[in-house]
Amino acid sequence: MRVLLFSGSHSRHLFALSKLLQLDADFRVVVMERESVMPEPPEKIADRDRSNFDLHFKNRLETESAAFGELTFGSTYSGLDMLICNSKTLNAKETVDFVKREVNDVCVVFGCDLINGELLQSLPALSLNFHLGLSPWYKGSATLFWPFFFMEPQCAGITIHKIVAAADAGEILHQSVPILKTGMGIHDVGVSTVLQGADDLFGALKRIIAGVTLNFTAQRTLGRLFLTRDFEPQHLRVNYDLFNDRMVNEYLSGRLGDKTPKLIANL
Repeated sequence: MRVLLFSGSHSRHLFALSKLLQLDADFRVVVMERESVMPEPPEKIADRDRSNFDLHFKNRLETESAAFGELTFGSTYSGLDMLICNSKTLNAKETVDFVKREVNDVCVVFGCDLINGELLQSLPALSLNFHLGLSPWYKGSATLFWPFFFMEPQCAGITIHKIVAAADAGEILHQSVPILKTGMGIHDVGVSTVLQGADDLFGALKRIIAGVTLNFTAQRTLGRLFLTRDFEPQHLRVNYDLFNDRMVNEYLSGRLGDKTPKLIANL
């Protein structure tokens, strides 16, 4: 079986997709180089927001590096037929030509921008997105952060769904959330989400390669779509100023309500 991967360049993307390479299939990969994992804060923001911003991304880098390692796409995908692009060239003719050069049986996407136009039409019928977020409630960008802004850390999870023209709106194969434990911070939850989701993704592709028929469930509501521009440094005040990055403790203690996400689990 020929498997086409679309991969982001951050360690979380490389870690999850590298697990798939253990399976008995022929892999090709398109890598979209992502923004820096340590972004610069906007210039005109309050000191408290600058401090939270620096702390948030510093802790993310340290937590994810400890969990996933400091991976590079060059070493992760060494020996594979590979195309490197960026957000501006993802849907360009060069990418379309690369995809069309071989017949692909299945496609798995994690960490790339929205695929559209001729590139979308060039993907195999079974094309799956590994989305860090529970669709339809959290679609789009930073969807492991927004559950903490809305004080529902239990809603940080993954969705494996079919790729369609609209962001994170395709039929859902599977969803999962990590087990929350006392003392977890926002990035501990993020890492646990990726670890659990990576195992789910591995299991899904293993079944596909084995010829198992998969069940998909349509998304019946529009939910919420978050764009990159929606995030502002002051949004971090909720997690850091109000909860000192211990929101999980508050949830486990029953002080944030008892809402539980209704997951689709078809694996």
